Amino acid sequence: MGGHLRYNYDFFTSYCCSFEFGRYHYITFLSVTR
Repeated sequence: MGGHLRYNYDFFTSYCCSFEFGRYHYITFLSVTR
């Protein structure tokens, strides 16, 4: 059960990180093209 929780935690963290990363580059893209 602990391993399953660990897997979910890693998946959740990587998802949040990729979301923040994508949002940052999206804002940068908008500011550059403007």
